[in-house]
Amino acid sequence: MKAHRLALLLVLVLVAAQLGWYAPRLPDHVAASFGADGTPNGFDAKTEFLAWYAASLVLIAGLFLALPALLRRIPPRFVNMPHAEHWLAPERRDRTLAELGEALGWFGVCTTLFVAWAFHLSILANLREPVRLAAGPFWGGLGLYMVYTLWWVVRLLRRFGRSGGG
Repeated sequence: MKAHRLALLLVLVLVAAQLGWYAPRLPDHVAASFGADGTPNGFDAKTEFLAWYAASLVLIAGLFLALPALLRRIPPRFVNMPHAEHWLAPERRDRTLAELGEALGWFGVCTTLFVAWAFHLSILANLREPVRLAAGPFWGGLGLYMVYTLWWVVRLLRRFGRSGGG
C-alpha cells in the first residue's frame, strides 16, 4: 500500500476514535460555525454536526483516493498541466500519472488533516463555557495548510513546468 494511502487511512481511523470519544460529551446543540474571532455564529443539532464532519472527511478522502484512477481515464487533451503534450506522451504517461497521483495523495492527506483540525477545534469549543473557537490555533493551522499548498504547487510547477525538465 502506498504511504499516502496508509497515512490517509490512519487519519480516518484517528478521526473515528475522536468521534467515538467526543460525541457523547457534546451538548445536544452545538456551535457549528464561528466568526473570524472565534465567536459562534451558527448552531446545529449534535447529530447533524457529527454527520457533516464524517461526511466531509469521507468525501474528501474518497475524492483524493479516486483522483489518480480518474486521471488515467481522462483523455490527455483534457488534463490541464504545463507541457501536457510532452508529459502525457505515451512513453511518459504512466510515470507522469504516477507522480501526479502520489502528489495528489499527499495533498489529500494534508487537506483531510486540516479539515479534521478545524472540526476538532469546533468540538473543543463546544466543550468549554462560554463556547468559543480557539481562533489562534485555527488560523495557525490554516496558515500551515496554505504554506503546504504553496509548496505543493511550486514543487509540481518545478517538476512539470518544462518539457523534459528534471
